[in-house]
Amino acid sequence: MLTPHVDRCIFSFVEMYKKLRFNMPELMPLSVEDMDALARVLGGIAAEHGLWLQTCGTNGDFTRYGIHPSGCMTLDILGRANVVEFRRLKHRGMRAGCHCFEARDICAYDTCPNGCRYCYANKDHKRAVENYRLHDPGSPLIIGHLRPEDTVAQGVQ
Repeated sequence: MLTPHVDRCIFSFVEMYKKLRFNMPELMPLSVEDMDALARVLGGIAAEHGLWLQTCGTNGDFTRYGIHPSGCMTLDILGRANVVEFRRLKHRGMRAGCHCFEARDICAYDTCPNGCRYCYANKDHKRAVENYRLHDPGSPLIIGHLRPEDTVAQGVQ
């Protein structure tokens, strides 16, 4: 049912980073064999339905199952979504196994009130809700306001 409405399906295997261990202690990391078995099944389902399947931020080669190594945020994907053609730029990716172009987060940790347990940006949901209440849409900051002693610097992008 999904295939006619999407141009691709992107997945990655869970990366057990510190905040995730805190937010979802019930998760168990997959072994290399588990990842391979899951990739084989997912690749077979995608092939059966003619769905382009790719990884993002995943180490390992699953091309033998028809799974394409790519990224979720590539210039090609963003260009097609916005009917723009970007010039090709060399980039390093964001971490091992990542094929996305370099980007920067525009928020602050513990500020989103949505409560997604897999989120790397929140460790404490109560604190995030409290911080969110401090947000002023009229301020250039995520939380609070610029003070006279603050310095604003252009980030390297």
